Amino acid sequence: MKRRFRKLPRKAIARLADPLAPPGGERVRERGREIIPSFRPLRRSAGPGGYLLLETLVFMALSVVILGIASAAYWRCVDNSKQLHRNAEDILAAVDAGERWRSDIRLAERVVAETNLATLTQAGDTVEYRFEHEAIWRHSSRAKQTIRLLASVKSSSMQSEARAQIHAWRWEIELQSRKKPPYLRPLFTFEAVAAK
Repeated sequence: MKRRFRKLPRKAIARLADPLAPPGGERVRERGREIIPSFRPLRRSAGPGGYLLLETLVFMALSVVILGIASAAYWRCVDNSKQLHRNAEDILAAVDAGERWRSDIRLAERVVAETNLATLTQAGDTVEYRFEHEAIWRHSSRAKQTIRLLASVKSSSMQSEARAQIHAWRWEIELQSRKKPPYLRPLFTFEAVAAK
């Protein structure tokens, strides 16, 4: 049995001969001769696509900026954490000194307060609180020892307060600020009443 094939038009034959020819099969004349322009796309490798150099530089610049901001934020948090720890230590030391002073005032029979010195006379002991060299010092005559209660003190003042039926004492301490300018004044006030 004989098969019959259809005849293909000329354009289709030209297309089969050169698959990269323009779609219409147009021919271009150049200085008297006829040529068929060929538009061959650049061939890419069969592997996955890579990054351009410009894309890589932009990626690296963005990475540097993000890492710089993250590093600055991290070190700021570390600095704030250290500052908070130091402030907590200062507050604890001031409260301990205040409680020691209050227990000495409760046991005192006589209190004499001057500008930078307070003398507390107790039964069998004399305790002195002195403010000098930016620190609060406590001296006990019975124990014959002087200890530093509080360091980095900016100012200290002890004042008596006469009230209706009791005689009270007020001690105000201001610590030196560790940060410039100080956001909060480290100021402490303690009050105590003598037992007698």
